[in-house]
Amino acid sequence: MMTNTWIAICDDVVGFYGIPTNTIKSFFEKRKELLRSVILSEIRQGDFSRVNEDDMIAICYRLLHDAMEGVAKNNLCLMARLICGLNKNGQLTANNFQKYAKILADLDENEIVFLATSIKYINQYNNEFKMYDKALDNALIEIFGEKKEEKFADKKYEALLVGLQRTGLIVKNSMGWSGYSYKNEFSFTQKFKELVDLFPNWEDIATYSCEGNTER
Repeated sequence: MMTNTWIAICDDVVGFYGIPTNTIKSFFEKRKELLRSVILSEIRQGDFSRVNEDDMIAICYRLLHDAMEGVAKNNLCLMARLICGLNKNGQLTANNFQKYAKILADLDENEIVFLATSIKYINQYNNEFKMYDKALDNALIEIFGEKKEEKFADKKYEALLVGLQRTGLIVKNSMGWSGYSYKNEFSFTQKFKELVDLFPNWEDIATYSCEGNTER
């Protein structure tokens, strides 16, 4: 029932867009259907009755805007899970959603896989923040292999983490390169833990198995 409410609001928001040509209309419809499929697969349960209607409209507008901007399905899935996580904690407002939505919308495929792989290890460590650096280390080893030398893998791992600094989810530590381990070069931030606390289920995204995922 609540899933239908979200879809209905998104459909209402669509009415505010002007669609001047058949080509644009076709694209618009595809992106709208993509968003509908995400809502159907990700927002299956939960009581949203106490969420302010203006907030729901603002959130749907943001989702539709990102879908129209070409944001990939995996990103939209994460944003839908953010909605459920915030709602479960009684924190679902437009402002709280916007705080994290921009970060999630801006992640590229490699960044999502890395973060999801890290969360797999974080969940194994019972989401203890003191173990986040270990989880980061393990994720890098899983993705890039053991670090053997300073120029390992052309330091692709560093390019990935440097890029993620823009999100505020990762910071680079001042100690620099730390020998034969990734550990302590970069660290996850409290902001990343806030996201994990809200929805720790990223692992299917890491393996590209978001339900119905034909578009990434």
